[in-house]
Amino acid sequence: MDSGLEQLLREAAATGTIDHPLDRLEADVWARVEALRETAALAPARASSVGLALVFGLTAGGMTAAAARPSEMAVFSVDSRLSPSALLDGRS
Repeated sequence: MDSGLEQLLREAAATGTIDHPLDRLEADVWARVEALRETAALAPARASSVGLALVFGLTAGGMTAAAARPSEMAVFSVDSRLSPSALLDGRS
């Protein structure tokens, strides 16, 4: 007694609709399963690497932004690009 899958494979082989040889089918399937297992085993390491890189990036970016923040008195300084005298300097 054949299973439905074996019957479908036999019919497909008889009509010529199979484009791969079936003698290596089981070995190919198990090779793919093993490759997926290896990929899944590396997933936690990849996730932790991405998380660590994100933490380092946010920390470094936050520290850089805090160091580059102008003081509150920068509005009154001569070097301010947005002061009215600097904006009107080119218009005479």
